Amino acid sequence: MALYVVATAVAVFPQGHVDVTLQHAAALMALWMVREEVARSPGRLAALGWAVVAGGLAVAAVALSPYAGRGVADQETLTAMALIGADGRLGASFQYPNTAAIYFEAIALLAAGLAVSSRRRVPAYAAAAAAVYILSVAFVLAASRGAVLVLASALLLLPAGLPAGRRMPAFLLLAGPLVAAAATARGFMESGAWRDWTEALKWLSLGTLASVAGGVVLAALMSAPPRLRGCFIVGMVAVGGLVSGVGFTATSPADLVRRHLPQHAARLLDMDWRTRNALLRFYYDRDALKILQDRPWLGGGGRAWERLYHQHQTFWYAASETHNGFLQTATETGVPGPAALLVFWAVLTYTGWKGAHAKGPEGTRAAVWPLAAAALTIGLHSAVDFDLSYFFVQLLIWTLAGAIAGASFPTPTVDQVATDEAPAEQRQTGPNTSPRCGRSRRSGTAALRGVHPALAAAAGAVVLAVALPHAASAVATHRAWKRLDAGDSAGAISLFRLAARLAPLDPQPHVGLARANPGKREQIDHLAAAEARDPYWFLWHEEEATAHLARQDWIAAARSAERALRLAPTRAQAYYLALGAYGEAAIEAVLTGDRSAGERLARRTVDIAEQLVRRRQATEPVKHLWPDAQPALTPVFHLRYGQALALLGDPRRAVPHLGEAAKSAAHRIQAEIWLYLALEAAGQRDQAAELKNRPWVRALDINPVRGALRSVQVDRAAGTRYLLRAP
Repeated sequence: MALYVVATAVAVFPQGHVDVTLQHAAALMALWMVREEVARSPGRLAALGWAVVAGGLAVAAVALSPYAGRGVADQETLTAMALIGADGRLGASFQYPNTAAIYFEAIALLAAGLAVSSRRRVPAYAAAAAAVYILSVAFVLAASRGAVLVLASALLLLPAGLPAGRRMPAFLLLAGPLVAAAATARGFMESGAWRDWTEALKWLSLGTLASVAGGVVLAALMSAPPRLRGCFIVGMVAVGGLVSGVGFTATSPADLVRRHLPQHAARLLDMDWRTRNALLRFYYDRDALKILQDRPWLGGGGRAWERLYHQHQTFWYAASETHNGFLQTATETGVPGPAALLVFWAVLTYTGWKGAHAKGPEGTRAAVWPLAAAALTIGLHSAVDFDLSYFFVQLLIWTLAGAIAGASFPTPTVDQVATDEAPAEQRQTGPNTSPRCGRSRRSGTAALRGVHPALAAAAGAVVLAVALPHAASAVATHRAWKRLDAGDSAGAISLFRLAARLAPLDPQPHVGLARANPGKREQIDHLAAAEARDPYWFLWHEEEATAHLARQDWIAAARSAERALRLAPTRAQAYYLALGAYGEAAIEAVLTGDRSAGERLARRTVDIAEQLVRRRQATEPVKHLWPDAQPALTPVFHLRYGQALALLGDPRRAVPHLGEAAKSAAHRIQAEIWLYLALEAAGQRDQAAELKNRPWVRALDINPVRGALRSVQVDRAAGTRYLLRAP
């Protein structure tokens, strides 16, 4: 939190930085509140854990509801099923299935750990088995390769921190329902795809009941004598080995998975660093390190990656987050950020382990490690994905961390305080029980009791003072966009102005005001205001260039396009805007008699066109990674490149490009006029004769423009302008 406050001075996107800082402040407040509550009443730790599990089940229910005909209107059912598909990935409750998968996995770990830590084994095991099954179904349908890789570690992580008698039950509570979920997922998924909601619910109910039965049997087994329990475990291992041996003899496990869940298997079994996703993550991390190299100590503030990565990428790709939570933090806060994050995870691991093995009530101690294991599972996955960029994930982790800290360092009870305040001769002596030590501990505790509420109240007041106006601004902006889409420009302008007053750092209201005033001076002014608030976002500069082009202010459009090109040097649209602006400015200069300015502008047009060609050649090896990685050479490119070469007195190089542009119906007239002039200037009269009978070419005899290419006086009649810019 302190690092984000310091980074405020260098934030490249002030509003985004405020948003991220508020999220961290809210998460820190959640940690403090949960820690204080659990420290006062450690017995509430298990209840808090089960509440988190209940929340996870609610999320899983929302995610699975379209498969069971819930939460989807009839007219949208086919669309939803097309998005999900019979073998498609889960995408109903999250924009990003990988985060959904690791979230469900972490909650399943928590449920299993809490169950084996409970004294009431039968209801706890049954509830946990049902919860783990439902969460596992959602996990399987999410089909996340990263989460599957973490799963192997998670299945060992939870038992590793539990007492010896609880390790095997915890493993079985995780593995059993997971196998049941894999077995029933296809039937559930296909029934949902065919809109057979009853059958889908039957599959889900079958798996749930089987898991509950397994949980009850496991609970009964744990209450049995040790010898019987050992015999059962040995028998279970023997049966499992026999089944596995038969399976390996008959066919490979991969083939079984492929037959059962074809599309999921194709995705999950395709784990290779040479795959598209793996290579893209490599490029994301490399570009994040480039940003860190430029801003090593303070970073660029919240959402710095989103605003800076286009400057460093070697080919065009769109990724609002880098797929690495540590590097995301590094781009925002510099090197100290990931260092602090590593310290946080190390402290959480140590505190969870020590808390689970410290003296205290057995139920409280046993519940500490499952919370730590759930948080660490998400932390492991955040190294390959952007889980920590989601506020709800941050809130979950900081809540779990607060509960772990509160249970590990509980507030002294009344009896303990009374003993601490007793005269020295009435207290037991020991290493830390001297009168001086007692007074120091007592005075420090009293001081902290008074400071903590005051600091929390002050921090809460600051967060609310900043967050509430911004929330109101977001609501007003959302309503304004709806009104603008409905054609109510006046109502939209009023709401956008209100939003701009409530959130003075937010560029969105000014962008809305610009789009509500097309063709007016206010459009340019509000786009400039948006750029001032968000100077590193190329889209605002592109939009301003487009507005200047509509007003035929070619030089201003060229400047805006140049700024967009500097911020996103791999984006094709920025090149096309710059080519259009400089090309029009060069023609305008020649038509007005300023030949030197025309040549200078035409030379810049050629430079931009050749830069685009080099960019296209450089992206040849990676064009398979991203659909838009390699910029296309459109008819606009050929037209502007050919015009600029012709104006610079190089008609032979101009002819192929103008000929290519003439193939486009949208640019045929203008391209053929310039092609005819270029062929004539190059002495290729035979080819020029083929175009001479075109109506738009014959009109050149009425308003000759040949002089534009020969440095002689130009006819500045309106007809000449039309012919040079014919649609």
